[in-house]
Amino acid sequence: MRLQGPRAFWARHGHALVSAAICVYGAIYTIRQVRGGRTRAPGDLENLDLDFRISDFEAFYRCALRMLQGRPMYFTDGTGPLEQPGKQAPFFELLLQPFAPFGIGLTAAVFGLVTTLALLSSMRLGRQLVQTSPEPHAARWTPYLASLLLLAPLQLNFLYFQTGILLVWLFLLGMRL
Repeated sequence: MRLQGPRAFWARHGHALVSAAICVYGAIYTIRQVRGGRTRAPGDLENLDLDFRISDFEAFYRCALRMLQGRPMYFTDGTGPLEQPGKQAPFFELLLQPFAPFGIGLTAAVFGLVTTLALLSSMRLGRQLVQTSPEPHAARWTPYLASLLLLAPLQLNFLYFQTGILLVWLFLLGMRL
C-alpha cells in the first residue's frame, strides 16, 4: 500500500475538511449568538417599547416582531428611540417572522444554520461557476481562496449575524440560474 502525500490527501479530502471547518465555525458563532440573546433580561427584546442599544441580529429580530404586530420597523423622523432601526428592505425580517414568536434563541439558531448552509452552498456554486475556467485545477479552489482573502468580512458576518453571506449566496444562485 502506497502512502499518499499531503497533496493527494488534500485533493481527495480538502472539500470535506473545509466544509467541516465552516460547519464548526458556524456552530460556534450560532451558539455564541443564542447565548448572547439569552443574557438579556427576559422579555427585553420582545418589549418593543423599550429603547436600548442592540446588535445587528437583535435589530432583525425586533423588526420581525414589529412586522408581526403591524408596527413600523423604520424610524423616519429621527427623534425615535436610541435603538438601531430597520435599515434595509424587510426581506430577512420576513424570513425570520415564522421563528420570532419562539424567542431570540430559536430565531438565532435558525439564522445561524441558514447562514452556514448559505456559505457552504456559496462555495459549491462558486466552484460550479468557475468550472469552465481554462485552468480547471486552479479554478476548483478559487472559492476557497476568495473566502480566505475575505476572512475579515466573513468573520464580521458571523460575529454580528449580518446578512452579507446570505446576499452573496443569493447573488451566486442568480448567476448560476
